[in-house]
Amino acid sequence: MADPTLIKETVEAAQAAGPIGAFGLNGKIFVAQLVNFGLVLLVLWRFAYRPIVNMLEARSEKIEKSVKQAEEIEARMKASEVERDEMMKKARLTAQEVAKKAQEDAEARTKAMGEKARAEVEKIVVQGKAQLASEREEMLSQVRKEVAQMAILAAEKILGETIDKKKSEALAVNTLKEAGLDV
Repeated sequence: MADPTLIKETVEAAQAAGPIGAFGLNGKIFVAQLVNFGLVLLVLWRFAYRPIVNMLEARSEKIEKSVKQAEEIEARMKASEVERDEMMKKARLTAQEVAKKAQEDAEARTKAMGEKARAEVEKIVVQGKAQLASEREEMLSQVRKEVAQMAILAAEKILGETIDKKKSEALAVNTLKEAGLDV
């Protein structure tokens, strides 16, 4: 068991320490420990806590800045995407307009070439008809001359004499009229 002298000394020490001693605390040591704790707290606050807090604040600011930059980049990307879509739409419309215009130009050229070809064909046909009419007239003229000469020769043979030029022409005209040819 416990030694009675030890118990007695403990009780006397507790009574001598006062009300703090009743809790088993030594007042001088307690004050020294409080001062030590305060100094340690001050040193930790100044050399550890403040730099850590400053570092955390700087990191927090950096993170916020990065988040803002990411949001700005995302907004720019969306704007770029919208702009790209608009440009693509405009490009498609322009391409369609160019294709439509090219098709219209091609149709117009085809039509113009067709009209030009028709005009040229008509011109050739008109020239051909004119040439045929001219050749026909020339041939008819030659046939008339030949028929007239043949008629004169036939008349000379029948009459047995030479016919003068004036009589020859009158005879040729009469013969052609009887044959139904225009003079």
